[in-house]
Amino acid sequence: VYPGATVLNTVVNPEGPTTCSIDGCSADQANVDVWTATTASAATVRDWYKAEVVAQGYGCVGSGGPDYAYQTDVYSLGSREYLLVSYVNRDHYNVSFLQGVPADRTIVETQYSISETRYARLAPRAPAMCSLPLRLQSLSPAG
Repeated sequence: VYPGATVLNTVVNPEGPTTCSIDGCSADQANVDVWTATTASAATVRDWYKAEVVAQGYGCVGSGGPDYAYQTDVYSLGSREYLLVSYVNRDHYNVSFLQGVPADRTIVETQYSISETRYARLAPRAPAMCSLPLRLQSLSPAG
């Protein structure tokens, strides 16, 4: 979690039972979602996360958005561990979680998951994507 950020919400999902489909059998991945708010800018928070996860051996898989988040950077460690760092639309968060996060806050969702199959074919292959400019400059206050 970004230093000094306030934890807004945490959701923990243990690994689920094995299910089978036409594509084979797999277990639902275990994951932890943590939503935080900070007065730091999205760019500052993003730079911090990128430096932290790369130092721990993660590689950038890619970046996507927008959806409920303005942008999501995806990092992997090996073939089973993934960390998604999303810069969340404050209005969407406030409505979805019945919260009143102030306009001067950046909301960040981090999701750590470990699975045998979730992103089995994704490997670090697009490191520059986690360095592209954030899609919306009005995402958070300057800083």
